[in-house]
Amino acid sequence: MSRIIISYRRADSAAISGRIFDRLASHYGDDAVFMDIDKIPFGTDFRDHIRKVLAGGDILLAVIGPSWLGKAADGTSRIMDEADPVCVEIESALQQKIRIIPVLADGATMPSVADLPEGLRDIAYLNAAPLDVGRDFRAHMDRLIRSIDEVLGPRRPALAQAGKRRSGARIALITVLSTFAIVLGGAAVYLLRGPSSEVRTQTEQSPTTYRVQLKDPNDGQNLYIAPNMHSNVVTRIPADATGITLGTCAHYSYRFRLGTQVWCDAKWNIHSGYISNCCIVDEKTGAGPGVIKRVTGAASGRNKE
Repeated sequence: MSRIIISYRRADSAAISGRIFDRLASHYGDDAVFMDIDKIPFGTDFRDHIRKVLAGGDILLAVIGPSWLGKAADGTSRIMDEADPVCVEIESALQQKIRIIPVLADGATMPSVADLPEGLRDIAYLNAAPLDVGRDFRAHMDRLIRSIDEVLGPRRPALAQAGKRRSGARIALITVLSTFAIVLGGAAVYLLRGPSSEVRTQTEQSPTTYRVQLKDPNDGQNLYIAPNMHSNVVTRIPADATGITLGTCAHYSYRFRLGTQVWCDAKWNIHSGYISNCCIVDEKTGAGPGVIKRVTGAASGRNKE
């Protein structure tokens, strides 16, 4: 199967890269898009790992933000370090002759030849795709997808159709299981409480509910089966959707450090899963959910920040 691989620097463009992943996954299917090349097993040479991942790819999207070159402790650019994972990703893709599409996010410009190590200088000559993080995000993503389709050629329809079939089957199964669990849970509560149990009154305080707040009314936010944007999608919650209830919101650690992403276990309609706190707000106050605990032991990887 053809694959689209997203390369990015976390400290530079983690949020917009997540939105790119969500949009591509909804178009081509979850199995067709790969992100976070640097999730490397302990004791593995990260250079070999990156090369193996890239060997299964057809297109590499190099997401370049204003701080993509990176800043090392001594004031130099991290991209100049041959051990920098982003440098290894791009250089390996060039060596394997994988089609690279630079994506300029948040008003970034292409780095000059002088800003790049010798092994990366060819990307300075590649035509880049601009990507606005605001109101033009959808239009720019549509244009980027059309460019990807041109590269994939006749393989594109089979890729999208196969990926979406798998995604649809997983979502249908999860929906059925979620509904079954809700029915069983309700029956268990009734049996445990019994008919003489006290009935909740209307004066009891209702739970806080949240809504998806996005600038683009055609956009949406995914509900995942696990607190990781690369896990299976339970369902996509459209912009301005309401009635989302939250449980625990937490930071999850990555390779002995806490990640910047906050995940909340959430319920919406009949669906349950995990949602990023980036675009959800209290329906009444407009405030975002707070972090109430930290979770360790999440997926590890070489630090790309």
